[in-house]
Amino acid sequence: MKKLLILLLLVPTLAMSGTFKDDEGKFGLKTKKSGFKFHLNFMDHNDHNFQYIKDKTKARAGKYFQRFELRDGDCFGDDSWSDCDTDRERVEFSTRPRQAPKGKQCYGYSLMLSKDFIDTHPTSTTLGQVHQHGGPTGTAEGLASFPPLIQIDARSGSLFFNWHELSG
Repeated sequence: MKKLLILLLLVPTLAMSGTFKDDEGKFGLKTKKSGFKFHLNFMDHNDHNFQYIKDKTKARAGKYFQRFELRDGDCFGDDSWSDCDTDRERVEFSTRPRQAPKGKQCYGYSLMLSKDFIDTHPTSTTLGQVHQHGGPTGTAEGLASFPPLIQIDARSGSLFFNWHELSG
């Protein structure tokens, strides 16, 4: 049985303004009214993995929402990592420019899971992460690890909000 993950990411405060390809052919999403100018996908994706949809009946606030769909076998990589070689699947975006950690900064997003979302125990499905450039580092199972500060997972029929602290 194939696992199908459909995640709708609703970002009402960003007022997205469309998609583009950068100089290296990487897929991106332009933003307005935010400290970020755009979001880039650094590991590629298939056409079904991401859609930017205008539909105010499904958007939590505003007119637009982002739809992510991950299917069995949707693995990608870059110069230093291959999800395909490590039995992992993902679609993700990183924001640019990076923001300096100063003053008050608030970030938020909403998640809406499809009615047919399948939580495949014992696998943990990560639904969202917040990373900090220059943030925590360490090792996990002998490999270099750069964990997110915050991570939201679906596991064993529940949602988990994880706060990462490294112990050494």
